[in-house]
Amino acid sequence: MPAPLSLVTAPAAVLPATRRAPSSAASPRGLAYKLSPTPRPSALRVPTTSRRKRLSSGVMEARLEEREKGSSATAAGDDANGELSDDNSRSVSGSSSSSSSGSSSTTSAPPSMSYSLLFGLGCAGVLETGYLTWVKLTGGSALCLVGDSDCSSVLNSPYATLGGLPLPLFGMAAYGLVAVLSGVGQAVQLEEGPEKKRLQDGLVASAAALFSTSAALMFVLATRLEGELCPWCLTSAGLSIGIAAAVASGFDAEQLRTRVAPLAAGVSASVLLTLGAAFSGISATASGGGYAFALPYTMPAVETHSSDAAVQMAKKLKNAGAKMYGAFWCSHCFQQKEYFGQEAMADFPYVECYPEGFFRSEDGKGTVIDKACSDIGIRGFPTWVINGKDYEGEQSLENLEADLAIRS
Repeated sequence: MPAPLSLVTAPAAVLPATRRAPSSAASPRGLAYKLSPTPRPSALRVPTTSRRKRLSSGVMEARLEEREKGSSATAAGDDANGELSDDNSRSVSGSSSSSSSGSSSTTSAPPSMSYSLLFGLGCAGVLETGYLTWVKLTGGSALCLVGDSDCSSVLNSPYATLGGLPLPLFGMAAYGLVAVLSGVGQAVQLEEGPEKKRLQDGLVASAAALFSTSAALMFVLATRLEGELCPWCLTSAGLSIGIAAAVASGFDAEQLRTRVAPLAAGVSASVLLTLGAAFSGISATASGGGYAFALPYTMPAVETHSSDAAVQMAKKLKNAGAKMYGAFWCSHCFQQKEYFGQEAMADFPYVECYPEGFFRSEDGKGTVIDKACSDIGIRGFPTWVINGKDYEGEQSLENLEADLAIRS
């Protein structure tokens, strides 16, 4: 029996096996294998003990190196997998953030109302209408910075009063409400709820009232008072438009359609009906594209009774040559007469500046003030002329007594 070959050989000594067809001298299994090429006997000698040790230590070192290389490759793979997972997580988080930012950009935030702007416009409107109310109540002349125009002509017209009160007084109340509500909205920063809705509805109603009033007065100025320059009216109209725009910017399209429009339409209709009823005493007819209106002369009856001091003052004024110039449609003139009373007015030095009534023709020309009033340059009603000096507005008995004592 031939000696067995050692299984521990160097890797280079292992030669590939080749298979050949079976022969008649085959082994009992019917197959025969042969090393090709057939090694020489010297190459198949049994290794010595020292050589086996060297070979064993070399194999162990090779295996250790392979293990170390495998460990290094595994660690590197783990690192790579970790970096890949980090990259994947960053990619996922980036995708999430981009998707969330995309969704936030598609779902826009609801519009916010500029309360600070509304507060500023409201305060400006209060100052303007407050000044005009003071001028109207005192019977003075409004400041005019545009050329030599009379900025009090419209303020002294029949259209400047509503229910016996100056029309700018109602505007001052509306502007004041805008300033108060916007100030509360700016200071409190209300959350969405009933309180914020009521505050915004109040701003919508105020803006609608101001806008519709300005629109009506601009129509009157353009069609009934043609040729009249009213910078104060234009200023008020600009403030009203600004407030309406600022309020509307605080709602989205759906809210404007379902919530703002019905409320604004109702308030505007009420304002226009009220103004139409107040101006109904001024007859107007449309003809050939022009307008003409006429206010017949009717002196309101004084219903109050005079005190002794008022009767004595009326006599003093007449004896001193003092006169009170007024217009029959002027509410301040009527209040001055009511202050003196029926008995004092029976012999009172009063001069009517529109004794034929007040009207305007289709070509834009209106009633010319009476010569007695134009000669002394009357610009507001009532105007007192005492000892050659003019005093505009309503006067008390004490003031008139002091004015009589002043000599020109």
